Amino acid sequence: ASARDRGDVQVDRRTMTPIDAINESVVAMRDVSPRDLNSLVDVVAAAGRVVLIGNGWLLSIASHIATDLWTQADIGAVAPTDVAYLTAQANDHGHVYMLVDYVRRYLVVGSVLVAMSCSGRSENILVACREARKHALITIVTMSGFDEDNPLRRVGDINFYIPSRSYGTIQVTCHAILHAVCDTLASMRRAA
Repeated sequence: ASARDRGDVQVDRRTMTPIDAINESVVAMRDVSPRDLNSLVDVVAAAGRVVLIGNGWLLSIASHIATDLWTQADIGAVAPTDVAYLTAQANDHGHVYMLVDYVRRYLVVGSVLVAMSCSGRSENILVACREARKHALITIVTMSGFDEDNPLRRVGDINFYIPSRSYGTIQVTCHAILHAVCDTLASMRRAA
């Protein structure tokens, strides 16, 4: 059941306190689908490569998780964090297309693309997903918030929707989901 279905208190953003913000993130994390989370663990474990994309802090999260997947779970993962590359692509092709070349170069058959956008409407993320979809044998995982019917959710194979309009809540929940996957895979690797 979602937070609304359980009758959890919705916070008035005009009077939100720090503990309200933390509680909103906890509620969002409780709403994560165990089935989708297990599916994400399975596809990442089987992936030839994981490519993580986002903007702003979500790109920082992508970089962090890519590093942890490499170092802790021995899974090849990358995130487009080279400033010179990104600014050259934005300059040459426009910011909407700055990730297209990246997904073309890094996605291989069996890859997983993790695409994060708080609104689910970031054009550069949507364009990158459409380019990735041209690679028939990949899995696209989306993570987004704001509106439940946002366009990013329509391009994914596995979709995590965070029912919030708070950037912080959405970002923290994306981070928690991805860290749970990374920690699970690292644990499986240690047990093998």
